Formats: sequence, C-alpha cells, structure tokens
Amino acid sequence: MGKVSHRIVAALLATSLPAQAVWIVDDDPGPDVDFAAVQAAVDAAAAGDTILVRSGEYPSFFASKPLRIVADRDATVRIDAPVTVSNIDAGQSFVLQGFLVQQNDSLPMTHEIFVFTCSGAVRIEDCVFDPGPIGAVTNLDTVLVLDCAAIILDRVEADGQYAAGFGVAGGNAIAVDNSVLHLFDCRIDGGRGSPAAFSGGTPPFPGGAALQILDSTVFAHGTTATGGIGGGGAMQFGCVDGAPGGPSARLLGSSSTLQHLDSTWTGGPGGSSSPPCASGAIGSVFEQFSGTITSSNGSAYRMSTDRVAREGQSMNFVFSGPPGNSVTLALAAAPTALFVPVIESTLALDPVSFTAIPLGLLDATGTLVVPTVLSPLAPGTTVLTLHTQVFGLGVMGVHAGSGQTLTLLEP
Repeated sequence: MGKVSHRIVAALLATSLPAQAVWIVDDDPGPDVDFAAVQAAVDAAAAGDTILVRSGEYPSFFASKPLRIVADRDATVRIDAPVTVSNIDAGQSFVLQGFLVQQNDSLPMTHEIFVFTCSGAVRIEDCVFDPGPIGAVTNLDTVLVLDCAAIILDRVEADGQYAAGFGVAGGNAIAVDNSVLHLFDCRIDGGRGSPAAFSGGTPPFPGGAALQILDSTVFAHGTTATGGIGGGGAMQFGCVDGAPGGPSARLLGSSSTLQHLDSTWTGGPGGSSSPPCASGAIGSVFEQFSGTITSSNGSAYRMSTDRVAREGQSMNFVFSGPPGNSVTLALAAAPTALFVPVIESTLALDPVSFTAIPLGLLDATGTLVVPTVLSPLAPGTTVLTLHTQVFGLGVMGVHAGSGQTLTLLEP
C-alpha cells in the first residue's frame, strides 16, 4: 500500500468508535447466527449496537432506538415494506444501509419507509425503495419523512407507487413534511397516474412528483429526479387525452425551500392516448405553489467503498468528480447533517471528531482509486463504526460530496 492508503487505514482505526455489540441476522439459522428476523434483533439490541444482516428475505421491522442496521458485505437483502424509524433523539444517530425494501404483494399497500419524530441524525445509504410490480389503488408516498431535523439519503433509489385502479394520481417517490432532508447521489422517480376508465367516464390522472416538499428544507447534491408518467387516455364516446406527467419537485407551504447543486430535474412524460386523441403534457420541472428554489454553483463529488470490512480484507476507495480537481477524505466518529452556506453543500460529519486526509487529483476521467487493506482491530474489539465524506476543491471552490458509513469487524 502507498502512503495515502496507510494514512486512510490508520485514520479508520483511530477515528472509529466501538459499538457496544454486533448481532448477526440470517434467515438460514446456524451456530453463529443470533436471530432469524431483523425485528427480533432490533428488540434485543441496546442503543449503539450494530445489526449485521446476511443475504435473505425478511419481514418488515420498526426501530425507535439509535442503531446501525447494515447489510453484510456483498449481501443481497430484501425487506418487506414498511420499514419504520422513529424517535431518534438529538445527539443520537441511526443508520440503515444496503437494503432493497419492497412491497409484499400479499400485504396491504403501504409506504416503503416511514421516518418520523427524529431530532437526531438518520442516515439511509445504498438502499432501494421499490413499490414492486403490483400497482396501488392509493398513492401513498414511497419514502415519507415527517417531523425530522437531520435526514441524509445517500445513493438511494426510490420509485413512486403507480396507480393500478382508476381516479388515482401517481405516488410521490419522496415526501418530506416539517423536516430537513439532505440528498446525495439519489435517483427518484414519481409514480405513474391511473389511466382513463373505459366505462364510467373516469379521466386519466397525472403522474406523481419525484419529490414533494411541505414546510420543509431539502438540500440536493448530484441527484436525479423525474416526475411520474401521466395516466393514458382513450377513445370514450370521443377523445380523452392523456394526463400530464408529474413534476420533478413540488413545493407546498410558505416555508418550503429547495437548494440544489449539480442535480437534474425533469418533468414526467405525459400519458399516451389513442389517435386522434392527444398525449398529455410533459410535467413541470418545478411545481412551486410557494417557497424558494435556489441553484448552487459547483459540481458534485462522489465516493464509494465497501460498507463492511473485516481484518485483512481489501477496501477500494473510489472518488469521482471534475477531472483535475483535488479530493480529500474526511472521517468522523459520528454523523451530522448541516448545510454550510460558504461551501454551498452539506457537512455530514461531526466537526468535533473530524479528521481530513488529502488524497490528490482526480485523473482525466474524473476518478481516483485508493486501494487499502484493513489492519487488525485492537485486542478485545469486535466491531468499529465510523462515517466518511469526500470533499473536492476546484475553480468553483470547496464542496462537500457523498459519504458512507463503514463497519469494521473481526474476521
């Protein structure tokens, strides 16, 4: 390993905080497995514990204590919706990382994840929230955030529920109410609206919003948002045109704010219809009933690595951004979520335990890869957790980019 790699490994071990315990969840029981369901592990865990989930399919769960619930390295984990997180207090943090959360067709339609009444930091990373192949007769929000002070979604994908019945607009991919939300490198698409009914005269309905903001503040970095497809029209005793597509973002309430950096916003396609009827209009990029929208200057920076590593395992840290710009890896024992106006981006790390490692310049493709190997943990230590974030420096100044929570384990 080079000098930079050695500095990263040393910083990982020095900056990390030991978790109280690590619990293993596997739906294939064995001698090293603590629980067969995530909910059982959550119920048994103490504040600050880590729950490591192996490949499998698991029922829904709810958590109201500060935990790290993490899919194991290279694991494929599917969770039945809904996942519910609540009552994470100020000074505490919660992490959900590496899951596919999907609607179970045998259960009533619901949110894929509902996060509410959290004054502490909640990080959701590398998750996919998918309503599944069966459409909804309602248009519940896929991701719903309510009364939360510091929510970060990092590399999250979310699709709005699409309307399978008649007379229903497409669902919103993310809805945030009375909260502060930070998006990094997310892909969010509104749901498809219901089509015209061939009997009963019900018209088609519009697509859902990728992001709906109600009396909340959202900071988006490197995120792609597309409104949902409008419902299709039909020939019903004359033409019924397709419905309009949904907006990429909808602002409601006088205190709503959207500030975005290097993000892409696209209105949803209008619903199709049979000639000579017309297709629906393309959705608005921003459907702004009130509030403010601000575009920040600069480029998004990104990083990725393995979320879980054991002693002796390799970890490739991959950084990207504008070619030729310099990048720095920052590490901290605890997360936060604070928009910093001077860098027009979100600080996701606790500044009290902040460590920074200059890495160098991004190459001509805008990439820098730093290979590392995790050194042994201190004797008696079974698990360490820490939080990382990339910072970039270019002609537009310094900007904070995406980050990742790391779980470091014994073999």
